[in-house]
Amino acid sequence: MSLDDYPMPDRIKALHRAPNGYPVPFFVTWLDDGKPQREGVGLPDFRIVDPEKMAACLRLNLCWICGGPLGRHHAFVLGPMCVVTRVTSEPGSHQDCALYAMHVCPFLAHPNRRRNERPFQTEIVAAAGEHSLANPGVMALWMTTGAIPFRAQRGQPGVLFNVNPPTSVSWWREGRPATRGEVADALHVARPKLRATCEADGMSPTEFDVMFAHAIDYLPRGETDGQDEQSARA
Repeated sequence: MSLDDYPMPDRIKALHRAPNGYPVPFFVTWLDDGKPQREGVGLPDFRIVDPEKMAACLRLNLCWICGGPLGRHHAFVLGPMCVVTRVTSEPGSHQDCALYAMHVCPFLAHPNRRRNERPFQTEIVAAAGEHSLANPGVMALWMTTGAIPFRAQRGQPGVLFNVNPPTSVSWWREGRPATRGEVADALHVARPKLRATCEADGMSPTEFDVMFAHAIDYLPRGETDGQDEQSARA
């Protein structure tokens, strides 16, 4: 979708804009001559998280996308592996902010787009934990009451979030609701790597299978022949 194809929430309208017209999320780092600046000064690099913004989200319960205060309900944008583990490296957002990102953010709405490989102009801090650079193609909007922050034990140091059980889960692909088959295929692809990681952390095969089975419960409704569940579990 283009910026004109999906209604922009008022919270998003208040954000600064990049030269290409895209609103700049709260978490993004602004740079001028390779040096971090305050919002609106220089140019944003959407690939770089501002660590001070992360700290503010944690301390003040702010939306990751717009920077406004959150209420009781938090929206987390989770890939298939994060739905299985219920762990993510990003704080929560408003539901309307997260839905807007699902429809407009190039990474979320265009999973086949090539990554921006230009060199970074400043020192960066990688996201906490371990991450796959592959775009899973589908993402879940996980609505819940919050998350419990904790320190990563593997991969990059930093804060991760164990999301609370969901009040609702919806799946998205390319700015539209994802099908049950698309989500099942993404879980099937993610399963071998995730299983190896979990077992390296000391999880038994049985424990992993139980955790993975819980994720299957959150597949989109509509296709009922059971083939998608079999594909994901295989």
